[in-house]
Amino acid sequence: MGTGTPAVELSDIHVDLGGREILRGVSLAVAQGEFVAIIGGSGSGKTTLLSCVNRLYGVTRGSVRVRGQDVNAVAPETLRRSIGYVVQKSGLIPHWSVARNAGTVLELLDKPAAERLARVREVLETVGLPDAEMATRRPRALSGGQAQRVSLARALATRPDVLLLDEPFGALDPISRRELRASLRGVLRGTGAATLLVTHDLAEAFELADRVAVIERGVIVQLGSPAELKANPATAFVRELLR
Repeated sequence: MGTGTPAVELSDIHVDLGGREILRGVSLAVAQGEFVAIIGGSGSGKTTLLSCVNRLYGVTRGSVRVRGQDVNAVAPETLRRSIGYVVQKSGLIPHWSVARNAGTVLELLDKPAAERLARVREVLETVGLPDAEMATRRPRALSGGQAQRVSLARALATRPDVLLLDEPFGALDPISRRELRASLRGVLRGTGAATLLVTHDLAEAFELADRVAVIERGVIVQLGSPAELKANPATAFVRELLR
């Protein structure tokens, strides 16, 4: 786990949307190489918190810093292209091949074609999709698990040092979800990135994360290792959540 300046730092952030306060005074620092899971009930603010990191949502008060720099000082497209991002539904471009989808950000960054091709081959292999078999397929020919692997490959293609995972396995059936998580555990933990995972799945959070943040009504009510949360739940809500 990294030391020094946090890779991601949220300081007393508040987010108001549609006249409702979604996040209320949230502070969270994630070190380089650390994996933090965010759990809580539906509507608690988990995805909003994640979306503040890459400026999909702006904060009403407080600050968000990535690599020590205020995100508002960086053009949104520049910031987003520097951060790996995986969403619940893969978000693949349907008329593009698997290879082109995996290389989307590399293409946006104008990387040379030979460099893109080599990296796409490498990253597809990393997520368990051999290039020779998968590269020319279209998303409609993929299973849900395969599509999520392509989405992860796209997020990892630029070797990002910050990775955001928003329910990356949430659209899959329980068996596929467990199998995909198990097969990709080493990939996710081996990136060296500061990683934030939003999930409803406690087993997923506890299996992958160094620390877990529990959110209730826009406030982090407990932050600690999985062992700490299990041994000493801080509130009745946390105890109920962990039952």
